Amino acid sequence: MKRALINHKYVIDFQKNEMYNRTTGEVNRLEPRLAKLLAILLETPHSVVPRSVLVNRLWGNYGSGEELLTQSISTLRTQFKGEQLIKTVPKVGYLFDGNLQAKHLTTKSFLRPFITSRWLLAFLCVVVIITIKAIIWPHH
Repeated sequence: MKRALINHKYVIDFQKNEMYNRTTGEVNRLEPRLAKLLAILLETPHSVVPRSVLVNRLWGNYGSGEELLTQSISTLRTQFKGEQLIKTVPKVGYLFDGNLQAKHLTTKSFLRPFITSRWLLAFLCVVVIITIKAIIWPHH
């Protein structure tokens, strides 16, 4: 996942490990481990990701993984300025409970609907012009 748009408010750039708040214009740098944690939660939004899976994917067999996960979730929550986007499922794990509008955002994916509708509009204009011309100046 290169970029994600969350709640029409946050753009997450996973290549730069940055979170952009579209409302305030604020850009926050995410520690790589936090960006990876968020990416894992966004893989299956609204589904619980067990703590053991998160610990294993982030720290492997490191003994303090459970405590590090708790700290990382807390730090990640502060990035969302009090919005309750990461929920705790007691004794099970965590889930991302926000609205994920798009995954894999690129400049092209923002422009694609514009380009498609523009070409469609041009095509319809040509069809209308040809139809009007055929009605007004019929061939003999």
